[in-house]
Amino acid sequence: MSALGTLKTIAASVLAVTRERRRGETPSPRWSWAFHVGVRYLRDGFLHLDSLPVAEHRAEMEKIGFADPAMRKVEVTATTIAGRPAERTRPKGRAPTRAVLYLHGGSYHYGSPRTHRPLIARLAALADAEVVAIDYRLAPEAPFPAGLEDAVAAYQELVGERSPKSLVIAGDSAGGGLTGATLLALRERGIPLPAGAAMLCPWTDLAERGGSMVENAGIDWLNHETIDELARSYAAGAALDEPLVSPIYGDLAGLPPILVQIGSLELLRDQAIAFADRARAAGVAVELRVWEGMVHDWHFLALLDRQGLAGIEEFAEFVRRVAR
Repeated sequence: MSALGTLKTIAASVLAVTRERRRGETPSPRWSWAFHVGVRYLRDGFLHLDSLPVAEHRAEMEKIGFADPAMRKVEVTATTIAGRPAERTRPKGRAPTRAVLYLHGGSYHYGSPRTHRPLIARLAALADAEVVAIDYRLAPEAPFPAGLEDAVAAYQELVGERSPKSLVIAGDSAGGGLTGATLLALRERGIPLPAGAAMLCPWTDLAERGGSMVENAGIDWLNHETIDELARSYAAGAALDEPLVSPIYGDLAGLPPILVQIGSLELLRDQAIAFADRARAAGVAVELRVWEGMVHDWHFLALLDRQGLAGIEEFAEFVRRVAR
């Protein structure tokens, strides 16, 4: 989308939201006008992106977030981790002892460390941590288990640099699901587990199609019509209930402390809650945070509404608490 196209989409979102709010059509009383505009912009913007070929969709996403003022507080270094491009983000002038391996969202088809720079920058500053975000391989060119193998290899390289007790694995959306799958793969292979994991709005069940997937369609900005296609493209013939594809189906015993954040108005709400319940039943120390009135990845609206920043603050506090 060109700069002019972006401005037109923003203007259309402002007009649409203004009309809706005049009619009293606000999905949640917790939504400020700016937050409402942000959600509408994401919904309309991603409907446009989802109509594009994969390469164009990715290219458009790469243009997001570079001017965010959060970037002024951090230093970003391009690097390579386990053979994959990556970015190391640190608070300016700091050499943190704790680190986060961050797995970006994007339905296993889109996104990169660059698209998630604003969220990562805020996390690094608030958690006083080095955040290592890897550009793991994506479907359809490199479906399951390519991205999982990249995540495991990146973690192993980081463990070669520092103690697992100083490490947290985290991710949002598909990256949240990949976080769960990475924990399972590490445990199965006898690799020392991290101090904890954070799963933001995680896609833990690629087979799920009911419940909040239907209830919150049209409220959440995620395009529910593309879920099935994206899930099957990523799985590439593997069963959707294979635990390393959908970690909700795995044996979760023995995993480290996990923070699960989810919005009450998300498509993925029910499966995130179910994952947390299953993990808790398996003896895992789970902190489930259901944010009332929030939509998918509301953290990305931190510039528009205090609740976006508050979600990242809670995430950062967890990292500070579990990682030494």
